Amino acid sequence: MSTELSPGHFIIGNKTSEELKSFIQTRPKITKPRRKIIMKPIPGRSGDLITDEDSYENGLFELTAFVKGSSQDETEENQTIVGLAFDTGTYQSFVPYWDSKYEYQVITTSGPDFYGTRAYGFSDPYDVQLSYKPFKKLRNVSTFILTSSGTVSNPLKYDSVPYIKLTATGDVTLRVNNVDVVLKNIVEFIEIDSEIEECYKFKSNVLTNENSKMYSLDFPVFKPRANTISWVGNVTQVEIEPRWRTR
Repeated sequence: MSTELSPGHFIIGNKTSEELKSFIQTRPKITKPRRKIIMKPIPGRSGDLITDEDSYENGLFELTAFVKGSSQDETEENQTIVGLAFDTGTYQSFVPYWDSKYEYQVITTSGPDFYGTRAYGFSDPYDVQLSYKPFKKLRNVSTFILTSSGTVSNPLKYDSVPYIKLTATGDVTLRVNNVDVVLKNIVEFIEIDSEIEECYKFKSNVLTNENSKMYSLDFPVFKPRANTISWVGNVTQVEIEPRWRTR
């Protein structure tokens, strides 16, 4: 499936720019996420002491776009629709035309602010400021299904934090790159989410916390290039959403 978007187009949440009658005017300046470090001066010594948290702050960019209609009433209605699309109060996916292979996780921090004049006719320009999570994810990546030991290759240069669903029963040890994930008393299946570091089970619209069934500290990650996956126990299949990501 093609990931390419035409110039000016975007996807916010589950809405396309065509649905919103809204298009980006110019590619924005993007403030890249900064690494989280703490610098402390040391009395009597040159240079600061650096504490590296091995994590990143959010990045920031501001879109300048416009919304259009065939009449003033339609434009005002479309303004409302644009506002609802951006103003969710939580993170949602965002795919811009200039980087359409990737999906950002964004939250609106300001706007949309509309400032149309008669010079624009029934088109109304607006600004909206978006804060985004440090890592963007590769789009349209296939899910891996393993029924025996195998290898998954990470095409990007950063570790990924996968979602893994084990269809299994009883006690299982899942090994990813020689790191063991020990799970006990699985009933039917268990879901491992390395991004939020949680184990759970979602069935019949009911979410059950399964953290107590994990007896190891580290959640699986996929390093750049080849990653070996194997297991011990009664496992029928391993379903993997790799979540390839970069900055």
